[in-house]
Amino acid sequence: MKDNDRSRIGSTLFIMLGSLFMIVAILSPVTGMQTTLSVPDDYLITMTVPFPPIPVLSDGVVNIAYELETSDFEKEGYTLQQAEAIDAGSGTVLVNLTEELLQLYHPAAVPPPTDDELHNGTKKLLYPRISFWVRMDPRDVPDTIVHRLTLSRAGDTSEPLVITGGEVQVRSDVIPVSIGAPLNGNGWVAWETTDPFTHHFGSQITMDTVTRVPQRYAQDWLKIDDDGMIVSGDYTKNENWTAYGQEVLAVKDGTVARIFTGVPDNDPVGTSPPINTTRLAGNYVILDIGNGLYACYGHLVLGSITVKEGDRVREGELLGFLGNSGNSDAPHLHFQVTDGPGFLNSEGMPFVFNSFYTIGLCDENLTCTCNETLQLHEGELVENRVVVTFPDTPFSGTNQE
Repeated sequence: MKDNDRSRIGSTLFIMLGSLFMIVAILSPVTGMQTTLSVPDDYLITMTVPFPPIPVLSDGVVNIAYELETSDFEKEGYTLQQAEAIDAGSGTVLVNLTEELLQLYHPAAVPPPTDDELHNGTKKLLYPRISFWVRMDPRDVPDTIVHRLTLSRAGDTSEPLVITGGEVQVRSDVIPVSIGAPLNGNGWVAWETTDPFTHHFGSQITMDTVTRVPQRYAQDWLKIDDDGMIVSGDYTKNENWTAYGQEVLAVKDGTVARIFTGVPDNDPVGTSPPINTTRLAGNYVILDIGNGLYACYGHLVLGSITVKEGDRVREGELLGFLGNSGNSDAPHLHFQVTDGPGFLNSEGMPFVFNSFYTIGLCDENLTCTCNETLQLHEGELVENRVVVTFPDTPFSGTNQE
């Protein structure tokens, strides 16, 4: 592949994979801690964290990912200038959003969503939201986080309005589920994960007047060959992508909760069918892995699924083969863990892998550099754009290189 082809593929991959789940979803209500504050002019502002954050480790760093929802201050002419997450115990500012607000602030929709949209599903938000992804040393994880917002009004020469609230307890008591590998062998690249500016983390979907983030910790998995290439030759052909047709494996003992099939691969690569919630994830498998958690695998090859609903499977067992079906513009595996049996009707949950080896790193254009030595990681989430090797798993039929 020529350099300009690599650049074109890399620069468009975010858009290609970003189209995966940017539509209507089915969600169930959640609850959270709420703070109500009186401010000048008797204006009332509320702040709530609907889904309290659960710490998860990656490369020795703790990630705390969550959303702050507020009442619609923009209706009163206020503009958000700054948003801070603060350790309530020490007063330390954990993250300070200013210019980043352009990407991490999700305003209420204008015009607002209709009652039908709010109940049946929409990306439109009734209330503003701010996405926070905090990274820190494991020794510094706070017990409680509080938030400080700075608001201003156009034409108002007075000092900005500063509001503190939205207190939430960090759920350090909840341990992320540890899973095996969804794929086998060398050269797997984790894409669009462990970063606040990914399409997965930024996807806010509302139904029954409640908003959730099903893909909060989701990962798109690509594969490079021995020459560091994700595709060789004509990149419009699925079979030329290194990941295409690779085995997809059960990450844990469990029960097949749902499967969906009947969706052909998108051919040529770069095309996808009209957005449709039913066919969105293409051919997929959802495993009930216990304790109210589900492992979701999307975009499998048509006819490749080897299990049926109700089957008991063991970790490492073959589920199907990686493809390019559904709302996908390039062969990859979309993987996420949720608290319900669906890609869109549940909350995204953190997870860690039992073990993996890091072997390299890719840049934004998917130019990848690999090392001669392997670095073992245990009990961690794979970092964004990192190249890994997964150890051998039972039933996979292949050996670690």
